[in-house]
Amino acid sequence: MSDLVDQVKNVLIQELNIESIEDTAKQEDYPEWDSLTYLRVIVAIESTFGIEITSENINKFNSVESIVNEIQKRHNHR
Repeated sequence: MSDLVDQVKNVLIQELNIESIEDTAKQEDYPEWDSLTYLRVIVAIESTFGIEITSENINKFNSVESIVNEIQKRHNHR
């Protein structure tokens, strides 16, 4: 699981253009994580993890924990 957390954190670090990010990070903790960056994060998550994010679940990708949980759900339903 920590491998997945690290992968998600790496995507966020890259997309937010920051040095590091905590496991407990949430969107509201980072001014860099605005609406435009949110869309780039979504695209990067889809590409990196091979999942499709839909309009029904797009609002669930706003913290490290929730992103990890959503990726795990998608991979468990394959």
